[in-house]
Amino acid sequence: MNAELLGIALDILLVALLGVTIGYAVLLNRRLSALRHNRDEFAALINALNQATKRAESALQRLKSTSEAIGQDLQARVNEGQAVRDDIQFLLERANQRADELAESVRQNRPPPVEPPSPLEPTGRGFGSPEPIEPMSGQPAAGEAPQVDPEPSRHPDERDLLKALQGLR
Repeated sequence: MNAELLGIALDILLVALLGVTIGYAVLLNRRLSALRHNRDEFAALINALNQATKRAESALQRLKSTSEAIGQDLQARVNEGQAVRDDIQFLLERANQRADELAESVRQNRPPPVEPPSPLEPTGRGFGSPEPIEPMSGQPAAGEAPQVDPEPSRHPDERDLLKALQGLR
């Protein structure tokens, strides 16, 4: 009897193990079906990713070519601006030289300042002799029409410089 019991116990154990194996095979089959189904979705996802990558590469190429064109245009403008800056700097230096030359010319052509005689010093006519009153520079003499300064807002040095420039013409 022991042998029969042992046989039956082994058969029961074998049936139980076969049941577990069948359950595991069913579970594995479901997972494989889901994997096959997901594989189709995964392939579609990979195709979409490939298309997106191609569009991104195309956009990068367009961006690169556009940035190169803009860079060349910007460099041309910078070069042009530097040339203009150099021209302006040259003209400014020449203008400063000319202004210095004109200022020196005005200084050289200006008569030395005349000091009026002191009322305490003899004038050759004796003390107390009335001196003829001369009009101040810029003041009209008696009987003359007053001169109006056409540009009263200018500094006297500017007016002198303008007169000297007009005299050079």
